[in-house]
Amino acid sequence: MDEEKFIQRVEMMLFDTCGCNNDESIIILEKCLERVKKLKEQGYITIKTKTSDADNVKVDLGEMRKFKEQNAKERLAFIDFWANYIRTHPDKEWSEQQNIVIDGQISPLQS
Repeated sequence: MDEEKFIQRVEMMLFDTCGCNNDESIIILEKCLERVKKLKEQGYITIKTKTSDADNVKVDLGEMRKFKEQNAKERLAFIDFWANYIRTHPDKEWSEQQNIVIDGQISPLQS
């Protein structure tokens, strides 16, 4: 894995695709790190070596199903959050943010 390219892709996703500012990016990255640590602690993810070989990763499918259910709940909560945000903020404000997300998805396809 090229660490620098990976970091650049994460930055592009946060800033360009999602439209996060610096503070929001820090919060999102901290939550992602917490989630991966929790998955590792709970045995959902086991990495034998530091290589990228897929044979070195074991996944407990039962535990991943539980994680998937939790993830679905979080997604639904986000939908509720976003719907409330749209209701409580001017169209111009939230539509500009949506444009950033959409443009971020389209621009890599045009390259």
